[in-house]
Amino acid sequence: MSAALHVPASSFTVHPSPPDHFVFFLSSSGDRDLALARSPIPAASRQLILRPWTRLALATAFPLPFRVSLDLEGIPVHAWNPSTAAALIAPCRLISLDSGAGRPEDY
Repeated sequence: MSAALHVPASSFTVHPSPPDHFVFFLSSSGDRDLALARSPIPAASRQLILRPWTRLALATAFPLPFRVSLDLEGIPVHAWNPSTAAALIAPCRLISLDSGAGRPEDY
């Protein structure tokens, strides 16, 4: 790998990064630039493609659900139910209501 990258073997280390990536730690930005200039590197039936590391290298996006406490002000007690709350906050794209409370005092 040292010969392919044109940098001394003592100036870098290689660490596995799941699922099938590796992270090369180079000792200087000059060595990093030399290594990146050699990409892609032929390796058997594949190619080793080097890219600068970023925090987003193996990032995935997913929604983070969270619960909030909702106070209904100005709504008569007899109308305190999940369907009323859903109708009031529908423009905010409410996902679901926890209807565990059975009495208006519990809402």
